[in-house]
Amino acid sequence: MQIDAVYELLTLLYDFDICLYTGHDISEVPQKILDKIHYLKYGPYMEKLKTTTMPFIGSSNQVFTEINHAITE
Repeated sequence: MQIDAVYELLTLLYDFDICLYTGHDISEVPQKILDKIHYLKYGPYMEKLKTTTMPFIGSSNQVFTEINHAITE
């Protein structure tokens, strides 16, 4: 919903390992954002699926993943 502002912030924080939390699906995150982050937590929080046993997520339908960046030369 704030793609341009998030992209601008990520550009300024280029030397940090960034984790982006979003309630959206990974398919809704633009590639230009994925290219700037290292980790992504995605999926809507669902109270009925609340969990405290899985690190970095609030409900079991959410996914926490490392974004793999291909090295190109």
